[in-house]
Amino acid sequence: MTFDAESKILETNWVIPQQLQAELFKKLMSIYFEAVRQHSPKKIFANLTYSFHIITLDVQEWIDENLSPIYEEIKLEKLAVCVSSDLFAQVSVEQTISESIYSVYQTKYFKEEKAAKAWLLES
Repeated sequence: MTFDAESKILETNWVIPQQLQAELFKKLMSIYFEAVRQHSPKKIFANLTYSFHIITLDVQEWIDENLSPIYEEIKLEKLAVCVSSDLFAQVSVEQTISESIYSVYQTKYFKEEKAAKAWLLES
């Protein structure tokens, strides 16, 4: 995870195996929550290219309950997601994000990192 203070972009690179236990996944997400709180980014680049974990519905709800208020609090503007090559993992991520009741920020999905970062840098 890196944060660029000038552009206010938090970059995360997720390498998550398919068979990760839910409790360990939640611990990883909790670290992410704290980084988002600490840096208060306006834009986030989430590289999930090598993330193969399928997020279960109960964990999707847990993420929404915990992360959405943080995004609202920091006034997140844009979330660029580089999607996983695993279709099921990709769909579970998209469901998690689209289910958010606080989605006041723009979200866009990309296959290429370069396009995602270029979009984040647009006004």
